[in-house]
Amino acid sequence: MAAIISQQVAVLRRNSRTPIILSVDMTSSGLGRRDQSNSCYFDILEQGLRLAVEYLVVDLGKNRAQLAQVVRARGNTKIIGQHVFEATSRVKWTDDGCVTLYNEAEKLGCQIVRLLRVATNRDENAAVLEFSNKIHALPGDHAPLIAYNIGRLGRTSQVFNSILTNVTHPAITRSTENERDPLITSRDAVKALFQSYVLDPLKFCILGSSVAYSLSPFMHNGAHQHSGMSHTYRIPDSPSLDILDELRRDPNFGGSSVVQPWRVELYHKLSAKSRHAEAIGAINTIMPLRGPSEGGMYSLQEQASRRNQAGPVLGWYGENTDWVGIMTCINRHLSPRNAISAKTTGLVIGAGGMARSAIYAMLRMGCRKIFINNRTLSRAEEVARHFNSWASSQVDSVEVVRVLKSTQDDWPEDSNPPSIIVSCVPADPDQDEAPANFEMPLQWLGSPTGGVVVELAYKPLDTPLLKQMRRIRTDTGRSWVLSDGLENVIEQGIAQWELMTGRKAPRRLMTLEVLRNYEGESGRFDEKTIQARLDGVCS
Repeated sequence: MAAIISQQVAVLRRNSRTPIILSVDMTSSGLGRRDQSNSCYFDILEQGLRLAVEYLVVDLGKNRAQLAQVVRARGNTKIIGQHVFEATSRVKWTDDGCVTLYNEAEKLGCQIVRLLRVATNRDENAAVLEFSNKIHALPGDHAPLIAYNIGRLGRTSQVFNSILTNVTHPAITRSTENERDPLITSRDAVKALFQSYVLDPLKFCILGSSVAYSLSPFMHNGAHQHSGMSHTYRIPDSPSLDILDELRRDPNFGGSSVVQPWRVELYHKLSAKSRHAEAIGAINTIMPLRGPSEGGMYSLQEQASRRNQAGPVLGWYGENTDWVGIMTCINRHLSPRNAISAKTTGLVIGAGGMARSAIYAMLRMGCRKIFINNRTLSRAEEVARHFNSWASSQVDSVEVVRVLKSTQDDWPEDSNPPSIIVSCVPADPDQDEAPANFEMPLQWLGSPTGGVVVELAYKPLDTPLLKQMRRIRTDTGRSWVLSDGLENVIEQGIAQWELMTGRKAPRRLMTLEVLRNYEGESGRFDEKTIQARLDGVCS
């Protein structure tokens, strides 16, 4: 059993980015003796702790002394204390015994309490809601409560439970029905919340000067439909900043992606912004700030909890997910030989909003020597000043960003050649940006261990820089790993969708939508190419 559990946890960790909850059901174990079954149960819990699963479910009906020992040995694993009231149980949701059991689980040290009941009638769905409200009304801070009815008659309460409801998947088939098995899918639950008007259909869009070929609508709309949401994402007919006034009057506006040239300009029109956006000095996402009908504005924490609900727009909140996409691309391709250390050097080409995000991504990864080059020197110097000022109070370095004045200059002798290179040259550059046909000066490519090159432009996908780096890789044998612009588009889009909706993104589906709808110089990808890229990105 230990080997089987270890193998399954390994499979999940390799293929999924979600936390793992280990729950043990001994009702059909086939172990006859109670002491043998109990010993096996705690052996499995102990194995779960060895594997450091994120959550471990413990049966509150088991021996309290043994449970306390599990809780003490939990390490970073969070304990979910669970009790299932069978259909024959005399304890009802309205009884004080339910509150007592919750308090005992808290006293035991459980981080979350899960109480379930096999429903025998639909009235119990209202009763469990009343019990949940009673727990939420307790004074002080308490462990989060998961409470709902299980079985066919309990599906309504499963929809309205907001924390870790068990769900199934259409691909899962069972020969016999077990009343403890989940009966609704995640999509079923979300659709039911929209159909019951708990959640509202919202409108999303993208703002920028050149957004006609944006892949964001395919990504976002595909994810909305897949997840059961009634939201829509579109490209405005006249993409200009004037549209913000129109959006502010629409109570169903949910948020917008922002691309060049307004990443920095809109930054100064916000009522609030994230610490990431403040550090970068640019945004790529705006979201509405709402308030109660009696006036005022919800706190940022309350704004997050009301993400999928309509209401008057009182102001704008800004965030930046570009740095998340860049950091993910770097991390995915950075070899162990080039792991971040005190000697690591990064290089950023460009000085716009994306360049700011690239510098911030490197700083977040621990890189403290970053060079920037841009055709317009003054813009590069402005970006360097911004981050050096920020770094003086945030990290253990004063000058983290230095400017390379000319591509004709040699690489500085006091720093290692870069092993992380991010090109932020836009596909449709304005007069101040570096040219779209940028290639790396050969004297800057002296890293003996190669490194990773992230290209953010994706029109065309095979840029002059990527062609050059493939030739250099062949000629020198150095391990330069290349990441093209589509990879970053996907990663930042996934982070943005999660921010806008408050839900985990369907990563594979959003990736598939981009790959199927991208049209390059040679047309669309064939299925073989799509599958190869899916395998590489969604592992």
